[in-house]
Amino acid sequence: MPQNIIQQGTINRLYATVMPGDSTLSQLKVISGFLGADAIRLAFDDTATDLLPTMTGMVTSPRPYQGVTLTIAIVKTTTCAAAYMARFLDNTYVGQVTVTSDAPAQGAGISASGLGIFVLYNMTLETVREMLFNGSEPIVAVTMRGYRYVNDNAFGNVGLNVVNGLIVNA
Repeated sequence: MPQNIIQQGTINRLYATVMPGDSTLSQLKVISGFLGADAIRLAFDDTATDLLPTMTGMVTSPRPYQGVTLTIAIVKTTTCAAAYMARFLDNTYVGQVTVTSDAPAQGAGISASGLGIFVLYNMTLETVREMLFNGSEPIVAVTMRGYRYVNDNAFGNVGLNVVNGLIVNA
């Protein structure tokens, strides 16, 4: 029986970035040279659709947004780490952030490969993970929280339209 061999592709350790949408926050841009080995971690905190029980089954309830947590392992000896620590003291609001994954998108639609980019909204600096100051840990782990839009085509009939991740009036 022949095996179905699928091209696995390549991930790029140096491709992932974090880019604030506000140009006045350019000092918070994170590229590979600022990252420790744990790099960038993006977690989806909520479900994209809830399944609500009924007497005889379940009803779907799609959400227009999904909470996210972004954790960035920044080398603590860099200007980027200093900028993030200063931002905690000044104003924890960051706003829109674009995260580029380590798997660049290729193609489009259902046949696309790779993860591409994630546009995150209303991002705020939340915390800094415990830091070790004994000369053996090179990073400071910064955590941000916010949300992303999901179910872009689920709300067209109810006055809420999401187009390219932005809510627009119907």
